[in-house]
Amino acid sequence: MKRLLIVDDEQDHRLVLQDMLQSHDYMCDEANDGIMAAEKLLRYSYDLVVTDCNMPRMDGLQLIDYMSDHPSLRTLPVILVTGVMPCLSARVRGNTNLRAVHTKPYDIKRLLASIAKASHEAACEIPLAG
Repeated sequence: MKRLLIVDDEQDHRLVLQDMLQSHDYMCDEANDGIMAAEKLLRYSYDLVVTDCNMPRMDGLQLIDYMSDHPSLRTLPVILVTGVMPCLSARVRGNTNLRAVHTKPYDIKRLLASIAKASHEAACEIPLAG
Protein backbone atom coordinates (compact mmCIF):
# COMPACT_ATOMS: atom_id res chain seq x y z
CA MET A 1 0.00 0.00 0.00
CA LYS A 2 1.42 3.40 -1.03
CA ARG A 3 1.70 6.10 1.64
CA LEU A 4 0.81 9.66 0.62
CA LEU A 5 1.06 13.01 2.35
CA ILE A 6 -1.78 15.44 1.60
CA VAL A 7 -0.85 19.08 2.24
CA ASP A 8 -3.58 21.73 2.20
CA ASP A 9 -4.64 24.50 4.56
CA GLU A 10 -8.32 23.71 3.94
CA GLN A 11 -9.32 20.84 6.25
CA ASP A 12 -12.41 19.94 4.20
CA HIS A 13 -10.28 19.54 1.08
CA ARG A 14 -7.77 17.34 2.91
CA LEU A 15 -10.51 15.11 4.30
CA VAL A 16 -12.33 14.70 0.98
CA LEU A 17 -9.08 13.90 -0.81
CA GLN A 18 -8.01 11.53 1.97
CA ASP A 19 -11.34 9.64 1.84
CA MET A 20 -11.16 9.37 -1.94
CA LEU A 21 -7.56 8.15 -1.92
CA GLN A 22 -8.13 5.67 0.91
CA SER A 23 -11.02 4.20 -1.07
CA HIS A 24 -8.43 3.50 -3.80
CA ASP A 25 -6.08 1.69 -1.38
CA TYR A 26 -3.71 4.54 -0.52
CA MET A 27 -2.66 5.20 3.06
CA CYS A 28 -2.79 8.95 3.75
CA ASP A 29 -1.41 11.39 6.26
CA GLU A 30 -2.16 15.08 6.22
CA ALA A 31 -0.51 18.41 6.96
CA ASN A 32 -2.12 21.86 7.04
CA ASP A 33 0.88 23.74 5.60
CA GLY A 34 4.36 23.27 4.21
CA ILE A 35 6.09 23.57 7.57
CA MET A 36 4.07 20.73 9.07
CA ALA A 37 4.62 18.76 5.84
CA ALA A 38 8.40 19.29 6.01
CA GLU A 39 8.44 18.00 9.58
CA LYS A 40 6.47 14.89 8.62
CA LEU A 41 8.60 14.28 5.53
CA LEU A 42 11.72 14.15 7.69
CA ARG A 43 10.08 11.89 10.27
CA TYR A 44 8.14 9.41 8.10
CA SER A 45 8.55 7.70 4.75
CA TYR A 46 6.14 8.61 1.94
CA ASP A 47 5.71 7.50 -1.64
CA LEU A 48 4.15 10.75 -2.86
CA VAL A 49 3.12 14.25 -1.77
CA VAL A 50 -0.06 15.97 -2.97
CA THR A 51 0.16 19.64 -2.08
CA ASP A 52 -1.88 22.75 -2.55
CA CYS A 53 -0.02 25.77 -3.90
CA ASN A 54 -1.38 28.61 -1.74
CA MET A 55 -1.03 28.07 2.02
CA PRO A 56 0.10 30.15 5.00
CA ARG A 57 3.57 29.90 6.57
CA MET A 58 5.11 27.73 3.82
CA ASP A 59 3.24 27.37 0.54
CA GLY A 60 3.42 24.49 -1.91
CA LEU A 61 6.14 26.07 -4.04
CA GLN A 62 8.31 26.67 -0.99
CA LEU A 63 7.71 23.07 0.09
CA ILE A 64 8.81 21.81 -3.33
CA ASP A 65 11.95 24.00 -3.11
CA TYR A 66 12.64 22.66 0.39
CA MET A 67 12.31 19.09 -0.85
CA SER A 68 14.63 19.78 -3.79
CA ASP A 69 17.29 21.09 -1.41
CA HIS A 70 17.04 18.11 0.95
CA PRO A 71 18.97 15.02 -0.25
CA SER A 72 16.55 12.43 1.13
CA LEU A 73 13.52 14.21 -0.37
CA ARG A 74 15.00 15.31 -3.70
CA THR A 75 13.34 12.56 -5.75
CA LEU A 76 10.08 12.16 -3.82
CA PRO A 77 7.25 12.71 -6.35
CA VAL A 78 4.94 15.70 -5.89
CA ILE A 79 1.52 16.44 -7.38
CA LEU A 80 0.63 20.14 -7.16
CA VAL A 81 -3.01 21.24 -6.99
CA THR A 82 -3.76 24.92 -7.42
CA GLY A 83 -6.62 27.29 -7.95
CA VAL A 84 -4.23 29.93 -9.27
CA MET A 85 -2.38 29.34 -12.54
CA PRO A 86 0.33 31.98 -11.83
CA CYS A 87 1.53 29.41 -9.31
CA LEU A 88 3.25 27.70 -12.26
CA SER A 89 6.58 29.50 -12.34
CA ALA A 90 9.64 28.59 -14.38
CA ARG A 91 11.40 27.24 -11.28
CA VAL A 92 8.56 24.75 -10.70
CA ARG A 93 8.54 23.52 -14.28
CA GLY A 94 12.19 22.50 -13.98
CA ASN A 95 11.79 20.80 -10.63
CA THR A 96 12.59 17.09 -10.54
CA ASN A 97 10.04 16.34 -7.79
CA LEU A 98 7.03 17.70 -9.64
CA ARG A 99 5.15 15.06 -11.62
CA ALA A 100 1.85 16.81 -12.41
CA VAL A 101 -0.10 20.00 -11.85
CA HIS A 102 -3.88 20.01 -11.51
CA THR A 103 -6.02 23.12 -11.34
CA LYS A 104 -8.94 23.32 -8.93
CA PRO A 105 -11.55 22.16 -9.30
CA TYR A 106 -9.67 19.14 -10.59
CA ASP A 107 -10.96 16.08 -12.37
CA ILE A 108 -10.85 13.21 -9.86
CA LYS A 109 -10.07 10.56 -12.49
CA ARG A 110 -7.17 12.59 -13.91
CA LEU A 111 -5.81 13.26 -10.42
CA LEU A 112 -6.01 9.55 -9.54
CA ALA A 113 -4.24 8.67 -12.79
CA SER A 114 -1.46 11.16 -12.02
CA ILE A 115 -1.09 9.83 -8.49
CA ALA A 116 -0.95 6.22 -9.69
CA LYS A 117 1.61 7.06 -12.36
CA ALA A 118 3.80 9.21 -10.10
CA SER A 119 3.75 6.74 -7.23
CA HIS A 120 5.00 3.98 -9.55
CA GLU A 121 7.65 5.90 -11.48
CA ALA A 122 11.00 7.17 -10.33
CA ALA A 123 11.02 10.15 -12.73
CA CYS A 124 9.06 11.48 -15.68
CA GLU A 125 8.31 14.66 -17.56
CA ILE A 126 5.75 17.02 -16.09
CA PRO A 127 2.31 16.28 -17.59
CA LEU A 128 0.31 19.44 -17.10
CA ALA A 129 -3.26 18.36 -16.47
CA GLY A 130 -6.10 20.82 -16.28
